Amino acid sequence: MHKAKQRFSHFMINENRAYLSQKIGDITTATESLHDDASHLSPRKLSDLSKGIVDQIRKIIKSSWPDTEGPTLKLLQKFAGALAKTADEGGDLKELLGTGIQELQKLTNKLKMPINDLASNAEYDDSNED
Repeated sequence: MHKAKQRFSHFMINENRAYLSQKIGDITTATESLHDDASHLSPRKLSDLSKGIVDQIRKIIKSSWPDTEGPTLKLLQKFAGALAKTADEGGDLKELLGTGIQELQKLTNKLKMPINDLASNAEYDDSNED
């Protein structure tokens, strides 16, 4: 019974980590898209869209997470704070977005979880292919 409880606990930790990784992937995608479009946007529109990313990060942070994800959430919070401050003060959002993308990718790699369904599967069976 104790081993079953441990396995379930391990399963839940992995599920939480996979879900968090997916959410960070969503933030990364939104940040990359905004960074790519930044040169075509007015400063006000860029600021508004940056604040939208900050709101998405806040929703993630305010969700219920195990204590083991604390350091990851702190890094997300740090990025959201920097993004909000830069948007409010009219700083160089494009540069910050570029740096943020790099940090988010490092964070995703640190979680060691695939962020989409296209990740390779070592157990893939190609015997059904024609």
